[in-house]
Amino acid sequence: MQEDIVKKKTLVSLAAKLIMFILIIGYLAYFIYNYINTDFDWTNKINIFKVTLIFIIIIFLGIICLSNNKATLFFTIINYILICVLIVVSLIDILPKKEKPATKQTKKEKTIDEGQLICTGKTNTSDNTKIQVTYKEDEIKELIYTYEFDLKDKEKAQELVNNFDNKYKEFNTIYSEISINDKINIIFTYNIEDVEQQNLDKLDIKSYKELKEKELDKLTCQKKELD
Repeated sequence: MQEDIVKKKTLVSLAAKLIMFILIIGYLAYFIYNYINTDFDWTNKINIFKVTLIFIIIIFLGIICLSNNKATLFFTIINYILICVLIVVSLIDILPKKEKPATKQTKKEKTIDEGQLICTGKTNTSDNTKIQVTYKEDEIKELIYTYEFDLKDKEKAQELVNNFDNKYKEFNTIYSEISINDKINIIFTYNIEDVEQQNLDKLDIKSYKELKEKELDKLTCQKKELD
């Protein structure tokens, strides 16, 4: 009777060790396969935890194989608990995770201030002046001055044109026009957008804001949207 009990205990112990051995070998095979075929991250805390558990389980397996019956039972129970923890952690790690719905963020689009401003009124140059400026933010793209003179001021008008042409003679995109009918009309056109970058500093016109503060605010202006 006593011998039968001892045999049963031995068989149970052997079965427990065999099952444990199979579980450990099976998990190690899975772990090695996963390590080879995926981008295993050694900085990941879960991966570090799994490697630590594997190391402890293998040490306990060695103790189980070399220890007496009482120690074997204790380490066998502990090892089974650790194996279960390892399997559960691995299952949680490989199960598909619910992705949090992306929070819709409404990006505020910056409104670009651009257009064309047409201003008329009296200036130091002429009692009847029109300034037309095309701009984008603080950058002037095109600027057109139109001055009207009486016929009696022909000499003054011509001198104005000559000074302008002499000042901007090196700029192909800045030019003057003069027409004489009942009145003398002078047009100064600045195609600033087409001026080469290295020549921009040679112009007196610096920015839309500066132009507006110095000249346009003294006139009657109307904004026109660009097509």
